Order: sequence, then structure tokens, then C-alpha cells
Amino acid sequence: MFLKIALMNNSGNVGKSMICDNLLRTRIPNAEVIKIETINSDGSNDETISAKQIKQVFTLMDTHDTAIIDVGASNIEIFMNNLRISNGAHEEIDYFLIPTTPKPKQQVDTLMTIEDLLNLGVEKEKIKLIFNFHDKDLTIKQNYSIIFANDIAKTLELDKISNQISISDNPVFDMLGELGYSFQDIASDKRDFKMLIRSTDDKDERAQLSHLRSAQRLAISFTQELDQTFATLLKSCDINLGE
Repeated sequence: MFLKIALMNNSGNVGKSMICDNLLRTRIPNAEVIKIETINSDGSNDETISAKQIKQVFTLMDTHDTAIIDVGASNIEIFMNNLRISNGAHEEIDYFLIPTTPKPKQQVDTLMTIEDLLNLGVEKEKIKLIFNFHDKDLTIKQNYSIIFANDIAKTLELDKISNQISISDNPVFDMLGELGYSFQDIASDKRDFKMLIRSTDDKDERAQLSHLRSAQRLAISFTQELDQTFATLLKSCDINLGE
């Protein structure tokens, strides 16, 4: 299977790193993650490449069957300019995933990102929104009303349920930040916290274990939601990972 995905938005703070690491990387077999950043600012060990080094970016893409190109907001303008001056370069990328949030600025920046891609010649079928931090008490249209009020919503056929790829707002990451755990660490933690809590009389230790158990439960539920989100993404893109 050959699959090249670009993850990008003109705006920062849309959850790109979470989507890259916890939605895509763990579910796309043998995917090479190429982070387009001036510096590595997310604490990972992934190699970072400046958007100015477009030759190196495409070399890495071409030497791997599957690749996720995570374009940092600070590098997206240079990355897009390189695609413009390299005739047909955008055609090497199968899908452009655009994460967005309910915040008005992020929605406006998302529309600008999509318009730039369409003007570049990217086919509308290759552009997929990911509605991140979705408030489940509201509909997708209510939560992202600026996007749905724009003609781009019609262009991308966002009224179709199959194109409403969403990830709900979840407190697990705030909790993990306080505990000093990564999402994958806590989601894969097999310890029996109930037994551990009962095996100690230390109240501080019990409290810590209780917090870890709560985070674990949230992480497991969130993993199940991401499974559903990924299935929706595959269906929307008509991707068969078995091919």
C-alpha cells in the first residue's frame, strides 16, 4: 500500500500533534512521520525538517510507502510556496487533512487553508476536515458554524455524515499533563489500580493511583472513539489499508 498524508492548518493550536501521534501513527502500519518544523518543539524524537528543505521532504516521502507529513503552522507558508513553484508536487500527496477547532480564529484560518489548497489545484476529494475538540452537546454544524456558513462547506460536501470526521473534547490530556504521563503510556498501562489502591495505607499514594486509574479509563474510552474516527476517515477517503 502507498499512502501519503499531509496534516496541516494555517492556524496553530488545532491538535495536530495529537492527531498525528494518537490517531494516525498508531493505526497506519509502518508510516513514516515527517515533521515540517524549524525546530522540534513537541518533545518527540522525530526528525524535523524545515519547509525550505523541500527536496529532503520529498525524498523521505518517496523512500517510504506510507508517510504522514505533519506541517507546522510556522512552516506552512514556505511549504505551500514550494508546492506552488514545483509543478505537480501537490499530486504526490494523496490526502490533505485539516484539523480545526470550534474557536472562531481557527475556523477562519481553516477556511483560508482549504482555499489555498483548492487554488493550488488540489482536488476537493483529497481535502478532509477533522473537527477536533467537538462539544458533543452541540451538533457539528452548531460547533463549527463559521465553516458551515461558507461555500467551502458545500464544495467539500460537509453535510454528508461520512465527511463529518470528528474528535470530541476530552479532559484526558489535561489530566495527563498534571500526572506526567503520555497518552500511549496510560492507555497501554495494564496495572490493576483497584488492587494497588487497596494494597497501600498511604493516602497520598492512594490519591495518585486513583488519578492514574481515572486517566486510564478516560484514555481507553478515547482510544475507542479514535477507532471510530479513524474508520470514518478511511471510509471518507475510500482507503483500504489492506491493499
